[in-house]
Amino acid sequence: MILRLATCLLLTGCFQGRHLRTVTSLSSGNLDKTVRLLDSDHRYLRLSTLQHLNQQSWRSPPTSADETVRAVLARLEDNNEWCPIRGQAALLIGQWQLVQHAEAIIHALETCDDESRFWMLKGLEHLGEQSSLAKGTIQTLRNDPDIFIRTEATAWLEAQ
Repeated sequence: MILRLATCLLLTGCFQGRHLRTVTSLSSGNLDKTVRLLDSDHRYLRLSTLQHLNQQSWRSPPTSADETVRAVLARLEDNNEWCPIRGQAALLIGQWQLVQHAEAIIHALETCDDESRFWMLKGLEHLGEQSSLAKGTIQTLRNDPDIFIRTEATAWLEAQ
């Protein structure tokens, strides 16, 4: 019985490692597996996928019509999603310069924890020059109760 339990645990660990290797093999030029990973039942896979995508260099970011963008946007707009995932999705939307989705980031700011909201602010910063809505929200965040959000918003506005 103990041997079977140990075998199950080891196999589970191996399968999880396989998933993480799949995440690290994603590239900005090959996003075939991304949607499947973003729709995974496992939060660690969704979060790892978004973090990995945020570290990519994007020569030509996807457009709003792209299936990957729709999957990232679904993570951001899902009020039942774990806030760290929503924060990373907001950062990615910002990096991709998808200005039309600034409102989705702003809506998510209202419901998440401060650390996730910080990453949402970073996403808005990417959109702030092109979106008056994003820039106005950043100006409002100068008065945020969280010192890190307040400091980041002030620094970004002063750099403009």
